[in-house]
Amino acid sequence: MNDLKIVTNNIPRPVFYGYELTEKQTADFDYIDDIDSAAFVIYKGIVYAMDEIMWLPTASFEYSAGYHGYYCNSAFGGVIFKFSECGDAVTCATSYC
Repeated sequence: MNDLKIVTNNIPRPVFYGYELTEKQTADFDYIDDIDSAAFVIYKGIVYAMDEIMWLPTASFEYSAGYHGYYCNSAFGGVIFKFSECGDAVTCATSYC
């Protein structure tokens, strides 16, 4: 099994809600019924909807380096997310193997 590589600058990014999206960003998430109350984060210029994140079970935290969820953008990597204690900020990282 290959080791998981994590690249991050450890800067927490604010969580924001759908009513704060631009019209273009809102159009990208037209499948979300109640977009105003949906949560989002921006990482490397890409808006991620929190409901698209696959949550990691607590048992896998040793493997996931303490991150709470991930979003796959290829077969070998994606973006991983670590939420703050209060849940109003997210530290994002690129991960690959």
